[in-house]
Parts: sequence; structure tokens; C-alpha cells
Amino acid sequence: YDGAWWRWLNGLNAKACYELAVLWLLTDDRRYLNKVVDILLQYARYYPDYQEHGGIPYNGPGKANAQALCEANCHADFARGFDIVRAQLTLAQQDYIAERLLCCGADFLMAHRCNQIHNHEVKIGATIGIIGAVLENETYLEFAVNSPYGLRYQLEHALLPDGLWFEGSLHYHFYALQGFLAFESVAIGSAYSLLDTPYYPKMLALPLQLLMPDMTLPKTNDCVNGQEALTQ
Repeated sequence: YDGAWWRWLNGLNAKACYELAVLWLLTDDRRYLNKVVDILLQYARYYPDYQEHGGIPYNGPGKANAQALCEANCHADFARGFDIVRAQLTLAQQDYIAERLLCCGADFLMAHRCNQIHNHEVKIGATIGIIGAVLENETYLEFAVNSPYGLRYQLEHALLPDGLWFEGSLHYHFYALQGFLAFESVAIGSAYSLLDTPYYPKMLALPLQLLMPDMTLPKTNDCVNGQEALTQ
């Protein structure tokens, strides 16, 4: 129960880090900015000493979470929030957050990404790539995109001929696509962007081809309620 609580709370904090940063951009209300900065500095203070735990087979362990997938989701939001507010931070604060939170997270994810085609590995690779793009770290970007089982490999090997994600679930199809496009939002225009490949248009078009007469999607394989609606 304690682990579930902390995983949920860490997820909310990370989500707030990004979404409050966007709210600050939209409103110029410094309350949102101050909360983002506080979240980033507090996690940077404590994150390196979080104990590794979990170790779910084929999913990897976590530090703030029970598995590498959830760790990646949190760090994607930390990195995107940091990217938005960075100009408001001192250089010392920027370095502190980059080294103790973002780099620490990327290094952990690199050590625990599994060699498999899987929606989890897309999210993990995307987060490493987001951190690499935000920090202009070529090592992270190269690993995220061009290493075996990286983002390029996933696109080349994990799609069925019609563009459906190989797990056969639109839930995972959208989930993987979220990871890819989150990376592209910070990599666009760089040598690491994959937007010029033929894969994204196929992934984006596929759900429209599966719409049923009532404008819902079929719930196939490991699909959760709610995914049948075309909300993506």
C-alpha cells in the first residue's frame, strides 16, 4: 500500500511539473512557476538517494516508482517542465537539477531498458531522448534513437504491415505513439528526429481505418475501457 501511494504521488508531482509550467506560460502567474521550481529542486535534492526496487520481469526496476516504465513517465514530465522554466532558474539551479535529477534518471533508465520490442521500451527510450534533447546530450540522444531496440528500431520492427502496433491493442498503439511524439516535440528539426520516416503517418492513419459505424474503436487484446473512444 505504501508503495502504491508513493508511486501515485510521484506521478502526480511529475505531471504537475509539466502542466503547471504550461499554465505559467499561458497565464504568467508566478505561483505556477514557483511550484514547478520547488518540485524540481526538491526531487533533485532527494532523487539520487532513492533506493532501487521493484524488478518486475521484463519491466525493469524503479527508484521513485516500482518499474522502469513509470520512472520514464515521471522523468519525461520533469524534463519537459524543466525545459519550459529553465530560463527563470539560476545557472547553479539548472546544473543542480540537470545533474541530480535528469541525468540521474536518464542513466538509470539506460541501465535498465530491456532489449525487446515493447511499448515500455518506447516510453523509456523517448524519455532518455527527451532528456538528451533538453540537455543537448548526444550520448543520451544516440542511445535513445539509434541503439539496438531504440526508437528507430522500435518503429522499424514493432509495426504490423498496416501500421498497427504489434501487440494488437489500440491502447498500446496510442501509448507507444504518445511516447514517440513526445520525443518528436523536442527533437523536431534535429538530426535525431524520425519525422521523415514513413512510420508515423501509418500509425496515425490506422485507427481511422478501424472505426466502427458508431465511431468507436474495437477493444482488441489488452485494451482498457475508454480506449474505444476516438479521443486521441
